[in-house]
Amino acid sequence: MLNKIIAAAALSLTLTGVAIAQTAAPAPSAPAAAPVAQAPAPQAPVAQAPAPQAPATAAAPSAVANADDCLKNAFEIAQKAEEKKLSNTDLDKIEELLTTMEGHCDANRFKEAMVVHTDIKSLIETK
Repeated sequence: MLNKIIAAAALSLTLTGVAIAQTAAPAPSAPAAAPVAQAPAPQAPVAQAPAPQAPATAAAPSAVANADDCLKNAFEIAQKAEEKKLSNTDLDKIEELLTTMEGHCDANRFKEAMVVHTDIKSLIETK
């Protein structure tokens, strides 16, 4: 089961690399007109609470710059799961999470992908 996931991740990584390499740069457009200066509209002060931060783990890759790196992380965590010899229930859950992670990678939502990566890693480590 995980062999299929690993093969799919490798194939996806390969195909994404080819697609990225073939993407042409956008044609340069006419220079933009000079921006018009505007004064910002007055706003009432609003008290803001700091945004909650996701817990960071030392081993989780925190900065992924492109889809290739993201998919490589998915491939590596799938290999770790396969080496762990988990139950079918756990493997099904990991397969679902890997599919979600790959979807985030393909959509360039790297932050969300790394949150899922952390979930997979914690599931593997608890077993």
